[in-house]
Amino acid sequence: MTRAALALALAVVTTTTAAFADDPAARGWVFLADAQGSLAFADGYPNDVQKIGDPSYRVVSGAVGGGRGTFSVLASLHPRVAFGLWATYGAALSSTYLAKVGGGGVRVELLPFSEGWFAPVGFHGSFGVGTSSVERRDGTGTAADTTQSTILVGAFRDMPLATFEHSRLTWGPTAGYGIVFSRDFLHQSIDAGLRLTFVTTP
Repeated sequence: MTRAALALALAVVTTTTAAFADDPAARGWVFLADAQGSLAFADGYPNDVQKIGDPSYRVVSGAVGGGRGTFSVLASLHPRVAFGLWATYGAALSSTYLAKVGGGGVRVELLPFSEGWFAPVGFHGSFGVGTSSVERRDGTGTAADTTQSTILVGAFRDMPLATFEHSRLTWGPTAGYGIVFSRDFLHQSIDAGLRLTFVTTP
């Protein structure tokens, strides 16, 4: 059993190493940052058991415009699959409301296409915990300010910017959808912007 397990592990490592060597788009470590404009929507109650469910304390922001920044550090598990950590912060406001969001957790990126225009197109999913709040700018109320579940999903396209001996720098458009939610609060955003990625090559 031990020899069989060792043989299987060696086969996986050998196959993966060969795949990295044969794939010109293979990535080792991935460091990326993006800046995106956001259209956000927040709806909820203050983080107070006496106020939750009382319509007079409910805050609904409507559509508010702002921005979001995200930073991630990933390691490639396969030439076209990377997994790691991410963190984000964003804010959006209107004449009446200010909505803020932050969070972090784990992120996975997939590059499913091997050739053609779509080869550098990928998809990401980011999952973790975050905080979100929406408040009236006149200071009369805050809907939430607590730890909640957070999810970001989206797509991107990386284009070459600079190439070095064992690394490369890429940039490109990215867009996605984000949600921070709990039983009594919901923050959603539609995000679009640019990302900058530094990639080590195997």
